[in-house]
Amino acid sequence: MYDMGATLTVRTGDRLDVAVRSLARSQGLSLSELVRQILEDAVDDLSLAQRAGHLGGRLKLEANAADRWRSQIRERSWRT
Repeated sequence: MYDMGATLTVRTGDRLDVAVRSLARSQGLSLSELVRQILEDAVDDLSLAQRAGHLGGRLKLEANAADRWRSQIRERSWRT
């Protein structure tokens, strides 16, 4: 099941309301279950960059990093 967490209120037009309720009924789901599935699918479809982009930071290496791969990483890092 799911965590009974936050409540989300969404306003729609009449046409969308009828269509979503009809879709939920045809799939044997409550309106809440259908909307929750739609939202979960939308979040799962986000790329890794979209989901974790806020975690990006600056690459920090030792000043005397002579290894070839370290220098290549430093050269290609757009944040340095």
